[in-house]
Amino acid sequence: MRSNSTSFKELIIGLTLAIGIIIDDAIVVIENIYKKMEEGREKYEAAYEGTKEMAFTILAISAMLLAVFIPVSFMSGIVGKFFESFAMTVGFAIIISYTIALSFIPSLSARVLHKGESRFYNLTEPLFKFLERIYEKTLKLVLNFKIITFVLVLIMFFASLSLFPKIGMDFIPKEDKGEFEIKIKADSGVSLEEMIRKSKTVEDLVRKSPFVEYTTLSVGYNATREKHKALIYVKLTDKKKRELNQERIVQDFRQAFEPFKKDMFITASAIPNIKGAGASVPYQIVLKSDSFEDLNIAKKNLVEYLAKKKGFVDIDTDLDDSKPQIDINILRENASQFGVSASEIAQAISIAFSSDLEVSYFEESGKQYNITLRFSDENRVSLEDIKKLQVRTKDGRLVYLDGLVTFTNSQTLGAVNHFDRQREVTIFADLFGLDLGGAVNYTKAEIENLLPKGVEYRFTGFAEEMVKTGQAFGAAIGLSVIIMFIILAILYESLIQPIIIMVALPLSIIGVMLALYISGLQFSLFVMIGFMLLMGMVGKNAVLLVDFANHAVDGGKRVDEALIEAGEKRLRPILMTTVAMVFAMLPLALGSGLGSETKAPMAISIIGGLLSSMVLTLLVVPVIYKMISPFDIWLKKFYKSKG
Repeated sequence: MRSNSTSFKELIIGLTLAIGIIIDDAIVVIENIYKKMEEGREKYEAAYEGTKEMAFTILAISAMLLAVFIPVSFMSGIVGKFFESFAMTVGFAIIISYTIALSFIPSLSARVLHKGESRFYNLTEPLFKFLERIYEKTLKLVLNFKIITFVLVLIMFFASLSLFPKIGMDFIPKEDKGEFEIKIKADSGVSLEEMIRKSKTVEDLVRKSPFVEYTTLSVGYNATREKHKALIYVKLTDKKKRELNQERIVQDFRQAFEPFKKDMFITASAIPNIKGAGASVPYQIVLKSDSFEDLNIAKKNLVEYLAKKKGFVDIDTDLDDSKPQIDINILRENASQFGVSASEIAQAISIAFSSDLEVSYFEESGKQYNITLRFSDENRVSLEDIKKLQVRTKDGRLVYLDGLVTFTNSQTLGAVNHFDRQREVTIFADLFGLDLGGAVNYTKAEIENLLPKGVEYRFTGFAEEMVKTGQAFGAAIGLSVIIMFIILAILYESLIQPIIIMVALPLSIIGVMLALYISGLQFSLFVMIGFMLLMGMVGKNAVLLVDFANHAVDGGKRVDEALIEAGEKRLRPILMTTVAMVFAMLPLALGSGLGSETKAPMAISIIGGLLSSMVLTLLVVPVIYKMISPFDIWLKKFYKSKG
């Protein structure tokens, strides 16, 4: 059910992003058709000529966007499953958008579009004229100082990358789903009745909170039914009715549980978005060794080291304290004297205490019930009850076990965990005010000095998935860049012009980093997806400029004149498409409902990237075009001469 919910969420996000993409293509076509009408052409002629002029540009834009999302749709692992529906939704939207922009939009424009100046036009036109004048002067300035401009942009780019350590990295942002769980672990020798009483005390404290709607308690909740462990599920009131978010409430409960931690270990954590990716807390590290002594030393050192860092909370391990047990030792000489075997003694104790012996069964209402034999509860309390058991000797007499066995108290491990065929100890920790990337880096800084020789470590859970996600997206971005370059090289019949267009791609990183830094959000899985979308959107603006400049240069204009004209003619569609995409992201960025914590970072990073790339693309792409266009012209002549 959680998997279906996640897919539906990604589908909705994909549809939201697709709205901006579809509007972008329509804006570019309609704006060009309207320009043709302003030049004095009839509606049908303007629709035909305007669409024909933009057909190649729309094709290049759609191809670039598909080059970005096709690799995402074929990613493997949890990340691939997580965003398969997202990538497919956006991919099909791009194809539909391309078809509509070149068929339905021109047809509709030829019938309903008319040249007229409304009141809104009269109000906004002076603003656009002012922006065009400012842009023209700025563009002339940067073209005259192209080297300085390029250097300044490089400085801005690397300065934005320096913000990454301050921003931090996470796998999936913590989401306020209005629910969390409390795990209680008492001494392993506690009785079931005492554990229920202790757990009820904690549950009563939780229920007193005005933010709690209801709770459920499970004692012995895990697969091994350990009675000294309990789980409390807490359902919070609706997010809109609470003053505090879920993470703050959980942290307040952690502080309220301090008095109980004298004889119990209590943790409170959110329920993870992806079950099965590890523990319910984000930080998880496995220590492996063949020696229990070395593992205990490593565990002690690492837990103490983590406790020194502010941000690590509820540090726990899966290595429980030893459980008390009573060893029953058979007095072999006495047993042999009476002719009683060890198996007979074991069978007598098992029958009396474990209910393993089925003596009969009965049926009622179509159901069959087994009848087992054992002592009553009041006769299964102490060692004296075991001593009172009788076994039959070889000559048929009954003797008490008191003279046949002795009892000794000892300790034993409840479970021996293994990882990669080695004994292991897993250390868990929740994080509050500390990003997962920062927690991993803090651990790596000193872990080699904390572990005895022969002890290995491995990050698992969300920490491991975060690394896999980074590698997967690095591969996806690399493949997208290669596909994008090949497509643009084929479309423009040039090896240089794709470079001019793709230079704009890193410019969006500046806005992404600034937006995350200002908003206090981390770089996460959703931000990576947003950056993939930005690659296509930023390239779109560059295509609009380069395509028009190429036509102007082919018409005999100088490069500077062509670039200034391209900037003037394409300023409005670039502004409109960027603003349309920004407004498409605003509902996700400003949303406060359930799940907003995962969608907001993506939307905010996209908005920041769009705004920075729009400004810088309008200035930097012409600069790059002017710098390397002579080499492009020379190279084309070389190809033609060879042809």
